[in-house]
Amino acid sequence: MTLKKPVALHVFWPSMDLNTTPKELARDKSKWKSLDDQSKDRQKKLKELYDFFEEAHAYAKSRPATGTVGRRRLQSRLAGDASLPESETPIVVHADSIQQIKASVNWAETNKYKMILAGGRDSWILADLLAKQNIPVVFESVWIIRFATVIPTTLY
Repeated sequence: MTLKKPVALHVFWPSMDLNTTPKELARDKSKWKSLDDQSKDRQKKLKELYDFFEEAHAYAKSRPATGTVGRRRLQSRLAGDASLPESETPIVVHADSIQQIKASVNWAETNKYKMILAGGRDSWILADLLAKQNIPVVFESVWIIRFATVIPTTLY
């Protein structure tokens, strides 16, 4: 990482899940949100992500050759560099659920981003899609499943 900076840009994909627990059964009723509110929150987060990359892309295309940049502009510059179609800088998208993975793959394909999937809990279900798009997966957790052998017994 010290030889080449930046190595990758990390994006944490917003949750695509909706909590269907009724308010009466919610553990913390003060944090409970309706399905409509949850959907609006998700759309807001996705719009912020899309807007950030649009802004970064525009900034990268028009940025000055020299000068000092602030933190927000630096973030935009890094994202902008990664968001240019000719960029070799991959975007590491942290996503676990099927919906997150599908949405992020579609986003990367649409914008011609070089994507690496991190997390990838449900990636095995979408292995064909990920292989077709040539998207590497970096697992954050390894699950070991042990199968118990059941030996039938006969009672006499």
